[in-house]
Amino acid sequence: MSDHLLQVQDLCVEFRQGRKRIMAVDGASFSIQAGETVGLVGESGSGKSTIANAILGLVPITSGQITFAGEDVTHLSFDERRKFYRNTQMVFQDPYSSLNPMRTIGQTLEEPIRSLGGGERGMINDRVLTMLKRVGLPAELINRYPRQLSGGQRQRVAIARALMASPKLVICDEATSALDLSVQAQVLNLLKDLQQSEGLSYLFVSHDLEVVRYMCDRVVVLYQGRIMESGLSDDVFVGPAHPYTDVLQRAALDPDPKVQRARRREFNVSPQVPNKNADDGVRRCPFAPRCAYSQQQCWEEQPSLCSTERPGGQVACFRSPEWRQ
Repeated sequence: MSDHLLQVQDLCVEFRQGRKRIMAVDGASFSIQAGETVGLVGESGSGKSTIANAILGLVPITSGQITFAGEDVTHLSFDERRKFYRNTQMVFQDPYSSLNPMRTIGQTLEEPIRSLGGGERGMINDRVLTMLKRVGLPAELINRYPRQLSGGQRQRVAIARALMASPKLVICDEATSALDLSVQAQVLNLLKDLQQSEGLSYLFVSHDLEVVRYMCDRVVVLYQGRIMESGLSDDVFVGPAHPYTDVLQRAALDPDPKVQRARRREFNVSPQVPNKNADDGVRRCPFAPRCAYSQQQCWEEQPSLCSTERPGGQVACFRSPEWRQ
């Protein structure tokens, strides 16, 4: 593996809610290597999309540092940000709302190159046709509008648009959650194929653990803006080091009704409590109010990430691996 392509260090993002300051991301640190896929998983409100948006400069960063290919991209000017977007693109959750309904597919695909400096008309047309072919779409779609395409076709167009500028990193923010299962499988396989042929790295944001396990080399588990656990995908899903990761897996639906009923009988976890107020000074484990294994220390101190027995694994839990027993 080469040096880090993307490195996020001690990232903090706060939002205002009236007079309160809510910690959406609280000290998150992780990295992505060239050609690697890293997954961000967690419940709604865990900070997954906020981290993705912070990397792209779409939300203000309170503190921390983001480096890309060795360069600090935490606070870029407008012109510098445009250059950064040549190397980093995003595929959003809803392929219909992320595409301009008034523009043809050809115009949509031309836009990234034109906004980043343009090029000769012939070159742009060739690039559009090449990318349509790369994502498995026929050339005749170039003159159609998003409303004339299926959901799977629209998401393929969104992927093609993200790749028009030949980026090194693509952020997929719930990129397949709006698709049915058969189309989802096609899009996931397409993303894997493009990674091999284009040399891409992915930051894959999702709440679907099976999708993340299929796609990702490493996984970062978030809860209320803090990293609970990280490590190799198989290690995290086969033997979770944090109780919250175990809860996430148990909460996942199973296609077998008997298995699902058994899970519901044994699954017992209290509802999620709101994200902590940044002004209240409380520094406990954020999962303590819902954790079946919490002890006094969990309510009085905030655990830091420590290495697990597995290579590259980290966990923020005072009772790991004891709780598993």
